[in-house]
Amino acid sequence: MAHRLVRSGVAAVVATGAILAGALPAQAVGPPPGYDFAIIYYSNASYTTVVGEHWAGPCPGPSWGTTSSYIRGFQQACPVE
Repeated sequence: MAHRLVRSGVAAVVATGAILAGALPAQAVGPPPGYDFAIIYYSNASYTTVVGEHWAGPCPGPSWGTTSSYIRGFQQACPVE
């Protein structure tokens, strides 16, 4: 009987840890080596008018314009020199 209680307690602790670990925020991840990441900002939910860009990575392009809540992002390989 004591072994069952211990196993149940251990199982409860493990399950609680797994649930809490799943609730933690994800860490930001940058682009892989040799790639840039671009964020394109749009004026509204139609995503037709670009109002700004931001590039990040080892070979970033120009960042310009303004930011907004309407964004799309993509990865792009750095140009080969």
